Amino acid sequence: MTNYALNNQAQTGLQWNKFYSFLKGDIPRFLLAIGFALFTTAVDIATPLATAVAIDKYISKKDPAGLLLIIGVLAVAYIIRIASNFLQTRIMGHVSQDTLYKLREAVFKQLQKLPISFFNQNKAGDLTSRINNDTDKMNTFLSESVIRFVASFFAIIGTGVIVVYLNPKLGLITISVSLVLYFISRTLTPILKQKNKEKLAVEGKYSAQVQESLNNFRVIVAFNRKDYFENKLAEINQEAYKKGLWASILNESFKPIYDFAANIAQMVVLIFGLYFITQGELSIGFLIAYISYTQKFYDPLRILGVIWGNIQSAFAAWSRLQDILNLETDLKIISKNPK
Repeated sequence: MTNYALNNQAQTGLQWNKFYSFLKGDIPRFLLAIGFALFTTAVDIATPLATAVAIDKYISKKDPAGLLLIIGVLAVAYIIRIASNFLQTRIMGHVSQDTLYKLREAVFKQLQKLPISFFNQNKAGDLTSRINNDTDKMNTFLSESVIRFVASFFAIIGTGVIVVYLNPKLGLITISVSLVLYFISRTLTPILKQKNKEKLAVEGKYSAQVQESLNNFRVIVAFNRKDYFENKLAEINQEAYKKGLWASILNESFKPIYDFAANIAQMVVLIFGLYFITQGELSIGFLIAYISYTQKFYDPLRILGVIWGNIQSAFAAWSRLQDILNLETDLKIISKNPK
C-alpha cells in the first residue's frame, strides 16, 4: 500500500512557484497595491526633511509665506497618501480573497483525487485544520504581511540613504544599532520557523482528536470510555498549549528588542547631534529631522519584527499545504464513456 501519511516535520524547501500559480491572475492588481504602498511610504520619508527645511529656512528667518507653502505641500501629500492607503487596502482585500478561494479549491480537489488509504492514514481533523487554518494564515500573509514587509523594507532603505547622504557621520551612527538587530533576527529565525511548524502540527492533531471523539461519541458512551478520551484530549490540549506558548513568545519577542534598539539609537543620535551642532556641522532643524528619521528607520524594523513571526507562520502553513498538493494518486481514472 502506498504511504500517504502527511509529514508534520519542518521542510527546508518551499515551492513558491506553485503558490505563484494561485496569485498569477492577480499580479497586475498586486503590483498596483505595492505601488500605492510605496507612495505612502515615500510621503512618510519626505516629511522630516520638509520639517527641517521649514525650521531652518522659514521659521528661523520668520518667513510665514514659505512656511505656509511647506504646510500646503504636506497637506496635499497627506490627502493623497490617505487615498493611496485606502486603495491599497481595498485592492489587496480582493487579491487575497481570490487567492484564498483558488488555494482552498485546489486543496479540496486534490483530496478528492486521493484513494481511501490516504484517509485511513490521516485523520479528518488534521485535514480540516490544513484546509481552514493553514489557508487562512496564507490569506493573512498575502493581505497584510507582504505589503507591510515591502513598505517597511522600502522605508528602511530610503531612510538609510537619506540620513547617510545628509550627514554621513550621523547617518552611520543612526543605522549602526540595526546591525545588532540583524544578527539577533538571523539567530532567532530558524527557531521561530520550527516552533511555528510544531504549533500548526499540534493544532491539527488536536482538531483530529476532537473530530474522532465527536464521530465516535455514541460508542464512547456505550462502552463508558469517556475518561480515556478526556485524558487523551487533555494531553493533546496541554501539548498544544506548550507549543502555542513558545511560538507566541518567540513571535512577540522581536518587538521589545526592536523597541529597545530604537530608544538606544535615538539617545545616541541626540548626543552626537548636539555635539555636531556645537562644531557647526549640523543645524537644529536637521537634528530634529534626524531624531524623527531615527524613529522612522526603526519603526519599520519594529514592524518587521512583529510581522516576521506571521511570515514564518505562513511559511510553516504553506509547507503543510504542500504536503497535500504534492501528493500523487495511484488511482486510475475511468472514462465516463467507455467504448
